[in-house]
This record gives sequence, C-alpha cells and structure tokens, in this order.
Amino acid sequence: SHRNKSLSSNVSQLYYNGFIPFCVYTTYFTLPKKETSQLDLYIFVQYLLHSQLTEAVDYCHKLGIALKGDIAIGIAHDSVDAWTHPELFHLDKQAGAPPDVFAVNGQNWGFPTYNWEKMAEDGYDWWKKRLTAMSNYFDAYRLDHILGFFRIWQMPENSVRGLLGQFSPALALSAEEIENNYGIPFRQWGIERFIIPFIKDWVIDEVFGRDNRDWIIQTFLDYIGTGNYRFKAEFNNQKAIENTQMENWVREGLYKLQENVIFLKDDENSEKYHPRIGLLSTISFREFGDDYKGRLERLYNDYFYGRNYDFWKEKAYEKLPALKNATKMLACGEDLGMVPDNVPDVMYHLDILRLIIERMPADERFVSSLSEVPYLSVVTTSSHDTSPLRAWWEENHDLTQRYYNEVMGWYGEAPNYASVEIIQEIIKRNLNSNAMMVILPIQDWLAMSEHFRKENAKSEQINIPADSYHYWNYRLHCNLEALIENQEWTDFLKSFIKESKRAY
Repeated sequence: SHRNKSLSSNVSQLYYNGFIPFCVYTTYFTLPKKETSQLDLYIFVQYLLHSQLTEAVDYCHKLGIALKGDIAIGIAHDSVDAWTHPELFHLDKQAGAPPDVFAVNGQNWGFPTYNWEKMAEDGYDWWKKRLTAMSNYFDAYRLDHILGFFRIWQMPENSVRGLLGQFSPALALSAEEIENNYGIPFRQWGIERFIIPFIKDWVIDEVFGRDNRDWIIQTFLDYIGTGNYRFKAEFNNQKAIENTQMENWVREGLYKLQENVIFLKDDENSEKYHPRIGLLSTISFREFGDDYKGRLERLYNDYFYGRNYDFWKEKAYEKLPALKNATKMLACGEDLGMVPDNVPDVMYHLDILRLIIERMPADERFVSSLSEVPYLSVVTTSSHDTSPLRAWWEENHDLTQRYYNEVMGWYGEAPNYASVEIIQEIIKRNLNSNAMMVILPIQDWLAMSEHFRKENAKSEQINIPADSYHYWNYRLHCNLEALIENQEWTDFLKSFIKESKRAY
C-alpha cells in the first residue's frame, strides 16, 4: 500500500481504461501524500480485482461461456460516486421498496436516490461510463430493480421502515383535488388530521396494551388537547427512536404510531400530498365513517393503480434508451414487485429481457403460466430475496397442494416436503419454457440430488428482505471440486438438460 511509481502507473491505467472516475484520478495526484496514502490500498486492490476478473473472463470465453453481471440500482452514501459526484444524488433521501408479501413494512435500502434532472444534463454520462466499465467483463447484465428507472420508492433520511415513503417522481395531489375530486374535507377538518400521526388513548391501548398506556404517554408523547397526543420532539422520527435504547416491542409500537397517517407531504412541494402506502390498514383509517372510507379507498386506488402510469412510462423512455445503447451487452431487467401495467410493454419495445419467477405472478393468478412466457425473458425458480424451491414448498401447504394438482398435474395429497422428483419436475418445466434464458440458483440445481441437497431447506435462503441481519449469509456447503469430480452427478445434469429446450 506504499505509494510508488508502479502504483501511480496502475492508477493511470485504471483511469485510462475507464475503471476510476476522472475526479478520483485528478484528486489522487493533487492531494497531499498523507491523504493519498489512505487511497493507495483501495486503488491497488481495485487494480488486482480488475486483473483477476479479466483473466477469469478470458478463460470463460475460451470455453464458450457468456458472463452476466449485475448493475445495482443504488450506490452507498460513502461510496466513491457520492464523494466525487454528490450533485448527482439526493443524499438526504433513502431508496427502498413499498411493502409486499415478503416485507410487510416495506424495505429501506439506505442508499441515496438519483438526481435524474442533473444526470440528464450531460445525457446520463455517469450511467454510460458505469455500463461501459461493466462491458469489459460481461456479455449481459441484470439491471437491478428496473422499476427504479420508472420511479423509485423514496423515504426521508430519518425513516427506518419503508411505510413513510413515496414514489419519486409522482404526480402528487393538491388539496383542491383531494376535496373536489373525492369529496374529502381535507382543509375543513384540518390538514393535520390527515398528515400528523393519529394518536388517542384507545390507539395507544391497541398498540401497547392498557397497562402500558400511562408509561408510553409520559415517556414519549405530549398531550395537545381534544384527546390527542403528539410525539415529544426527541422522538419525532424513526431514526431517533432507533437510536434510543428500549425493548423491541416498544420500538416497533412507536414506529407503528408514527406511521398512523393518511397522507404524506410531497418531497418537492409541501402544498401537495401523497396517500400513505397501505393507509387502508391503518388505525387512523378505521376512525372514519363508511362513506369517507369509501372516498379514501377510491382515491387510494386511483393514485396507486393508474394515475402515474403514463407519467412513469414517459420518465422511463427518457432514461433507459441512453443506458441500453451505451454498450452491446444484452440488457435484462429485474421487474419484480409492484409493477405498473405498462412496464412489460416498455421493456419489450426496448428489447430488455424481463425476469419471470413462476411463483411470483404479475397478475391475479396464483402462479405465472410458464407456457405463456415470452422469448424476451429470463426465467428462474427463485432469487436471492426468495426462499429456494424446497423451502417454498414447505411454506404454505394449501398453495403447494394446488400447485401439485393444477400445475404439475399430479394426483392425490401433496407431500409436505419437496422430493427429488418434485424438484426435477419443476425445473424441467422451467427449462422447457420459451424464455431466451433459464438461469437457476445452485441451491435448486442441487435439490435434484439426495446426495447434494442440504438437510435444512430454509438454511439455503440467501436474503430475507424484512430481516437486515439475514443478508448475504448463505455459503455453498460443498466445494466445486466435489461437484466436478462426481461423474454420476455431472452425467445426470448433461442428460437432464439435453432432454429439454435448453440443449442445442
């Protein structure tokens, strides 16, 4: 990690080949030695990684193997990108995802959102350079969370959970629109009734229990009259609560109180508003009469399922063509989640492959139909954020029973555990889809073998999105040499694949 001529030469090589930004390159040679010495190790490691990966890529290409890389949707607050180009990011915001079946409180990824308006000024040059650097190693790429190029789920920097977020960009609602189009007395009843956490004695009782009411009020709340409470200043955001020592059940209850709102102020215009995601399940919503519940539900559905679709489509067409045309890599999009209806159409017209997981349908069906999978798609059985096939089979017996009878066409009672034969049948159906690519996690390949599958299926899950302590902990339980040397296993795989649509 000592600075020397060789290292300086490597830094120059990294810059001229597009592996480090111009800002880093110029800063490196103008900073005092004390500061540059802190960068030397990281720059040299980056160079070694580049050299080793290039060697591996060349080796794979000689074997006729194409490589697919991953373009993460976000960058860290303390990354080199945020350091050298802070103007390209909203460093006071956090990106994440709205709630779904995998994370009922939404997801907070913790990294800043993009300043797309600033990026557009130079034709998205930062993105083009990022993709160009990736093209030195990869033949195809997965564009992580492609929905983020239509709109991103954006939260304040003091949020912990994902329920207080809003889509950005999005067409927020004015007070006049809320009142005139939906008949909701927004200003007449007082805007604070809708945007400030709704907290009364009975609400506290429901969240914490009657025995804890007095302590919760004395410790965390102030009485503001007419039976209402408000958070004390030192606890008025989720980060403040997270950073205070308390039992977990108390912390979770306080989060729930803070999320007990109907509308959120727009991040750009404080006189416009967004309905809070999942507001129909809040305690605050239950307090309204049936008539106003119906009006709020109509507003909610209009907003989240139609109002912004054309606007988001327009925004995607501003960004994605510039990114896709930056290299010759095959573009694949990860389009899982709360997907607007027109996203597949945009991806089709831009020749960006979709991601399809049978158990995660994009419509009202209980599974996606593999027989209807389009050619421009990547099919897989599970992802890093879902349970592998064997664990999925054990999660909901009613669902797997239906799958066993209706999809697989097998009769009788579905077993509680996924046998080798069941996994082989599911994988065979995926391989025989019309998708351009079928790329399966190694856990699901190994599940076809009694010898290689792990005893505990749940231990094979890579990430649990709702649990920040269960990220990227999975490690393959057998080494690659053992897999390669097992002739019976490799012969089985060859034969199995040869009998599918994946064979030439």
